[in-house]
Amino acid sequence: MNKTKWMVLVFAFFAAVSAKAQTTLIDDILSEPFSVAVDTNNNYYVTDSANNRIVKYFTDEGRSEIVAGRFNGTSGSADNALGLLATFFNPQGIAYDKAKNDLLVTDSGNHTIRRVSLSEGTFSQVSTFVGSAGNPGNTNGDAATARFNFPVGIAVDSNSNAYITDLQNGTIRHIDTDGNVTDVIAQYDLPDGGTQTFLRPMDLAIKEDENGNAAEIFVADTGNHSIVKITLGTPNTAALISGSGSRFKPGDNNAFLASETLFDT
Repeated sequence: MNKTKWMVLVFAFFAAVSAKAQTTLIDDILSEPFSVAVDTNNNYYVTDSANNRIVKYFTDEGRSEIVAGRFNGTSGSADNALGLLATFFNPQGIAYDKAKNDLLVTDSGNHTIRRVSLSEGTFSQVSTFVGSAGNPGNTNGDAATARFNFPVGIAVDSNSNAYITDLQNGTIRHIDTDGNVTDVIAQYDLPDGGTQTFLRPMDLAIKEDENGNAAEIFVADTGNHSIVKITLGTPNTAALISGSGSRFKPGDNNAFLASETLFDT
């Protein structure tokens, strides 16, 4: 059998696998879904974290399909031009990059940021964007050099800049469009004039300026039971806007003033 015929058969096989995944996942059960991203057509993408895969829900059609990761939930760190052959390890955060029609995923168990390209025809393509699987760390630099330690939350602005909560390192990181990683900030101001370092920051959201660049970042500083606002500039600044700002003062208290509100986690 010549190479061309062999490739046609392989492609046909994976087309059948993809069709099977698309028609059966409606009856399947998600296991520990963690985050959701929405594309420009209002379709939803979910990190099915315990199943090590990314699932898409078509709002107009009422059906779901796996767009990346193995159908049987196999874990790993394999990139692949066929998204259904790629593997993840406890993917948690997900964001839609509308400028590139891609998904960026925090592959938390692998300590990496993965890219799921949705513009390559029938199948998605999965690649490692930043970091090294199985090699946690706290290093800035280019995509090959930079290291994370259990990245979780992720948000992407309209110009494809990504912002990540680096959970175990207690920092907020920035990835530019070329994959270069820098720290945004690692501590914030408290109302009493003191400062606090981030403790297990879990998730974040961004507010853009008129040019589509992130201008403010709102962070759930989970270990300190707080919400923090970061203002991007020269330099970046951050301040507590709600919660106690202390790991020793959790609670469940609504209040008229945000500074008096307490969170448990």
